[in-house]
Amino acid sequence: MQIECKPLFEDTRFPQLITPKSGQGDSAALADWAGAEPAQLRALLLEHGALLFRGFGIHNPDALEAFNVAAGFGHLPYVRGVSPRHLVKGHVYTATDLKNIYPIPLHNEMSYTRTFPDAISFACSEPPKSGGETPLADMSLVLERIPEAIRSEFKDKQILYVQDVPEKVTRLVPKSWPQMFDTTDRAVVDAACEKQGIEATWKADGGVRLKSVCPAIVNHPKTKRPLWFNQAHVYHPSFAEELWRIGLRGMAIGAAALEFAARRFPDAGLYPHRTCFGDGSTICRRTMHIIRDAIWQETRQFSWQRGDMLLIDNLQLAHGRTPFRGRRSVLASLLVEPN
Repeated sequence: MQIECKPLFEDTRFPQLITPKSGQGDSAALADWAGAEPAQLRALLLEHGALLFRGFGIHNPDALEAFNVAAGFGHLPYVRGVSPRHLVKGHVYTATDLKNIYPIPLHNEMSYTRTFPDAISFACSEPPKSGGETPLADMSLVLERIPEAIRSEFKDKQILYVQDVPEKVTRLVPKSWPQMFDTTDRAVVDAACEKQGIEATWKADGGVRLKSVCPAIVNHPKTKRPLWFNQAHVYHPSFAEELWRIGLRGMAIGAAALEFAARRFPDAGLYPHRTCFGDGSTICRRTMHIIRDAIWQETRQFSWQRGDMLLIDNLQLAHGRTPFRGRRSVLASLLVEPN
């Protein structure tokens, strides 16, 4: 099978749109191509950061996993993940089970841990009636937009992630620690945390507090290019700005009220997930505004079509999800390069 490649957008290198040259393709043919041309696939992914395969009918877990395996990727389980999602089949998960009204800010998958996927593959089983895009942003360009003084501070201090994870799902935390670690055995959780350099403290209410320090900037293992690679803005209490930016004014007002209450009553546990600098000092709202603006400036998004498959380099590009109407079914696999 032969393929055609062209940019989806004129002003960015990502995603590269890949279609069958004959105009007709299927999932088996794409898997065969990936198995026969792994070097070409990796070169395209490295050059563009994201590849959108359209016209091959990748709309079920079997087709997505067949591509992943043929391309030579290994799989990473979603242990320690924060977003609610469930395993569909094999190594294929739902992209997220978060309600359709909530946006997911752009992020590099599991960048708050020391074990994260090299790439992610998505497949659209059913596009929504409206919205539900998966926005993307080039994190090398985001880094260039952030002033040098801010970059230096984040590089030197790194980021401390603090997560209070309950034993059972709550209104504020949609994922419990048994779901996060796929076990009810605290000893297993302790061992997993020790392996990842996470400080785990068990609380009287049955929950666990997780604390870990991770870098804010990393170099891509192949290009060596520096990348903004963290989720400081995702869990910073100034999240109201994110909601206001995309037009969710009612949610933004509620989030702003929560932020005010959290500042006034810091011991009330109103923010179960939060970020600060690695030394424990506060990241100011103005800094978060500058970082979010840099991400928004570099964001592009497209509308899903049934059977689309999106392959992204998880270090080069951040991804997210916009709110949507109607039913939306997008599958995802967390991929790692073989050793």
